[in-house]
Amino acid sequence: MKLSKKISPAFDDWTLADQLNSIMQFGGGIAFHLAICYFAGNEIYLHALGYPMVAFAWIWSMLIYVFHYDTTMGENNKYHARALKSNRLFRNVLLNFNEHVTHHVNPVISWFELPKKRVELPENFNSNIRVNTLTGAILQQLKGPKIIWKTESEK
Repeated sequence: MKLSKKISPAFDDWTLADQLNSIMQFGGGIAFHLAICYFAGNEIYLHALGYPMVAFAWIWSMLIYVFHYDTTMGENNKYHARALKSNRLFRNVLLNFNEHVTHHVNPVISWFELPKKRVELPENFNSNIRVNTLTGAILQQLKGPKIIWKTESEK
């Protein structure tokens, strides 16, 4: 459990039952995929689940990182994100995910209320706005990851 708490504070309150439930759900997903592959064959599996899941994983990963890439880090993580300008089609398709700062500040706001309840970054976090479009943020990620190394004395 120590490792999971280092990964995310979201795991702080997990009980043994939560952990076992998570492991069972993960195992169930793997069993489902193996069963489809076994009974339907590799070709059907790849076209029905494999390729669509790879595409979904890439898009989901991009959407998560595009709003956090090269932003500030440290305490007060509700401001370690950025909002991006987007056209109406993308706003609706992405469920207003572009209003990411508002989501961080108040994660219980429904997706359709995010634009009406928009929260701007405080001035000392304006460095998070290096780009302001989805395309610019995607292209920014081509620089690669920022590696942060903390020594034991810094933790």
